Amino acid sequence: MLLATAIIVAVSIIGLVILVLCPNNYERQLNAGLPNNINKLFEFGPVFGLNFIEYSIRGYSIPILAVLLIAILISLQTETPFIGFKETIIFGFVTIFISYLIIVANILPSLYALRAYPDARGLMPATFIIIVTFFIIGLCVGWLFREKIYRFEYLSDALQILLILILAIYFVHAGIKVFSEYPEYHERASLWDTRHAYILEKIKQGEKEILVPAIDSFYLTIELQPEPDYWVNRCAALWYGVDQIIADE
Repeated sequence: MLLATAIIVAVSIIGLVILVLCPNNYERQLNAGLPNNINKLFEFGPVFGLNFIEYSIRGYSIPILAVLLIAILISLQTETPFIGFKETIIFGFVTIFISYLIIVANILPSLYALRAYPDARGLMPATFIIIVTFFIIGLCVGWLFREKIYRFEYLSDALQILLILILAIYFVHAGIKVFSEYPEYHERASLWDTRHAYILEKIKQGEKEILVPAIDSFYLTIELQPEPDYWVNRCAALWYGVDQIIADE
């Protein structure tokens, strides 16, 4: 156990050192400007952490409720590791506090280097912590009120039915949203296929500097730009094996 812990700590430290020494950090910092000062981290870090928790609860209320119900149902089938009511409450509050500190720690790097709130990708660890925290809260609630729940003969079955309904509503809502956007995605895929065929035809003709019709950026997808040195253009040129690709406005 001690060896495994030591290995995890050592690998974590090595990963942090590699992350700090990454040459790409210097280039990104030049684009982002001067980093934040430490006082601003203490001022805004805790606030940003609370904002993230609030936005997560408001924006993902149905999945969070589903996680709570799943945890409660699991707790009804497992023995509580705590002796009494007080220990369970303390464990729950300590878990919430530690989770909050981890979420703030997840936000601080972007707040320091970029003076900004992290993007969705940067908040993935914090999102995972939110899910785990609500799962633990659900376990604690189930352990605390297990006897009261068992007093009502059909309450456990009602919770299972409620969970199924919540999941059904969530997936139906998500499915409707996806299918409503299908025509737009289909049109975008057709534009990409047409452009791909056009580039291949130009390559067959021996061209090394290819001019393609510009396409508006879509959702989180960044399109080719009029500047040949833009990173998307350079990646596309490298992938197709040509000197440059330029989007014509």
